[in-house]
Amino acid sequence: MGERQVDSVSSALESCEAAVERRWVGLSVALSVPTSPANPVRASAWGVRAVTRAVTGAGGQVARWRGVEALTHEQATARLAGPTPILPELVGTATAAEILGVTRQRVIQLCRQDPRFPAPVSEVRAYRVWTRASIKAFDEVRNRKQGRRSALAG
Repeated sequence: MGERQVDSVSSALESCEAAVERRWVGLSVALSVPTSPANPVRASAWGVRAVTRAVTGAGGQVARWRGVEALTHEQATARLAGPTPILPELVGTATAAEILGVTRQRVIQLCRQDPRFPAPVSEVRAYRVWTRASIKAFDEVRNRKQGRRSALAG
């Protein structure tokens, strides 16, 4: 994406107080969402839609999302005021399974079949990692089927 397109994306997201930065591959975008989204998943989805519209409107294409993180205004301000960037805690399939109360195989199944399941931050061969916060946020909004006990329940 060229500098002119990056400027166009910044202009399109101006009402969101967006900071758009061109990286080696792709863009890094930080923006404010309206207070109407009630939870981090909805806030993230709103941001994804806004950025996608801005990028496609500038003639670009969103090929892959590397990550989306929803922070309150206070959290974002604290992070920006901090001396060094804070890296999110990453979890693999086994830890994601523990958080969700399912097996590792079920995590892989959810990853493939549930469009709400968060995209991995990174994939190396068959190994995926997610942010702990994204897995916890998914756990809050998913609909567990009643009737069967968890494979991990004793």
